[in-house]
Amino acid sequence: DESKIQCRVLCGRGTKAAPHHQLGTARLASMLPNAQELLINGAGHGAPISHPQDFFDVLIAPHLAGSGTFTEMS
Repeated sequence: DESKIQCRVLCGRGTKAAPHHQLGTARLASMLPNAQELLINGAGHGAPISHPQDFFDVLIAPHLAGSGTFTEMS
C-alpha cells in the first residue's frame, strides 16, 4: 500500500532514459505521497557512470541532506 510510505522518495532518471524508465519514474513519483521525480540532463540509464557529479548533486546530496547525515564533502 503506497499510501503507507511516508518518507521522502527521490525518483531519478536521465533525460535520455528509455521510454519505459521515463514512464516508470513518473508513475512512481505520482503514486507516493512524498515523492519527487528528478532529472539528470543528458543522461541515460548509466547516469552514475556517465554523469557522476550530476548524479550526486541531483540524487545523493539531497537525500543525505534530508536525512541529516551529510555534514561535509571531502
